[in-house]
Amino acid sequence: MFKSISFRSNLITGVLVLAPIGAVLFIVVWMWNLLMSVSRIIPYGMRPRVSFGLRDPLAVGFIDFMITLGVLVFILVVVWGVGLVSRYYLGKRILESISHFVARVPVLSTVYSTLEQLLKTFTSGGSKNFRRVVQIEYPRKGLYTLAFVTGERDNFLKIYVPTTPNPTSGFYLTIAANEVKDVGISVEDALKEIISMGIVNKDG
Repeated sequence: MFKSISFRSNLITGVLVLAPIGAVLFIVVWMWNLLMSVSRIIPYGMRPRVSFGLRDPLAVGFIDFMITLGVLVFILVVVWGVGLVSRYYLGKRILESISHFVARVPVLSTVYSTLEQLLKTFTSGGSKNFRRVVQIEYPRKGLYTLAFVTGERDNFLKIYVPTTPNPTSGFYLTIAANEVKDVGISVEDALKEIISMGIVNKDG
């Protein structure tokens, strides 16, 4: 009986550990295939394989790879350039103007503002918006979950209850201050535990 439970527990744990890795590999392969298809954007007559009359499959594959690599480097340079420019006054003004413009578009404004707030919240600096980690009885008596305190009002706490394994979605609740229990762990440790579905924790 013990061996059966141990085997099943290890099997489930193995699946939970490998699932995120498999998901990451799937995304990497998907992005790589997407980048490799970039060469198809170039008109057929302007493709290097046609201009140079290449017929060797290895040479054609190498050309496609170099084009993909060049596009990837170009994207990285553009992203790096935006980050560099945004550090200076003129760049900040331009980005602020773009943000204000997007914020005035009815549908895009909601999506943009939500994503912007989430990114600020879950980056290392934005995580300071979470004051402390607490434990509450939720969604019913006898069940407990981790939550983040985001503010206070009178004798009530404003808390955010994240979902697993995606903490960027969750529930906003207001709860009496005497109904929460401090768990004594940092926000970063709590996020690790939530994202890993309890596999990674401070004690383990």
